[in-house]
Amino acid sequence: MPNKPTLKPSDSPTLKPLNSSPLEPLKEGWRWVRLGEVCEKPQYGYTASAENEPVGPKFLRITDIQEGRVNWEGVPYCRCGKDLDKYLLRPGDILFARTGGTTGKSYLITEVPPKAIFASYLIRVRTRDDLIPEYLYLFLQSDMYWDQVESNKRGGAQPNMNATLLSNI
Repeated sequence: MPNKPTLKPSDSPTLKPLNSSPLEPLKEGWRWVRLGEVCEKPQYGYTASAENEPVGPKFLRITDIQEGRVNWEGVPYCRCGKDLDKYLLRPGDILFARTGGTTGKSYLITEVPPKAIFASYLIRVRTRDDLIPEYLYLFLQSDMYWDQVESNKRGGAQPNMNATLLSNI
């Protein structure tokens, strides 16, 4: 049986190291990386109340993401101040649920209305130019990803994960 690669513990005291990988050894020249090395800094969503009337941009919440899909017709709106551009979604964005029973669940934005932002219980990451978002999204469905989420999320009755923990996966 081939040796399985070992991930080196992070210098971060908030991350528990994963001792081994279920994957085959990496090819020569490849290395394990953390999410924070291949993505821009994770960003928390906008804090506002959802409104049924079209008073601003669409306001995507955790509950709007069902079975890997978003029905944009059912997504509410929100009033948004000057910071609208900071929260606008675009194809290739990956959103993560950061709290509750869906902590760690991710969603890849493939289509988005002209003006849509994401709510505060979501964290957004954008891949750097040298990583295809769809490739990262496939990893986010793997047992290796979920093992790390399970071992690093915080809280009991209301589990959660913050941007720092996410960056260290």
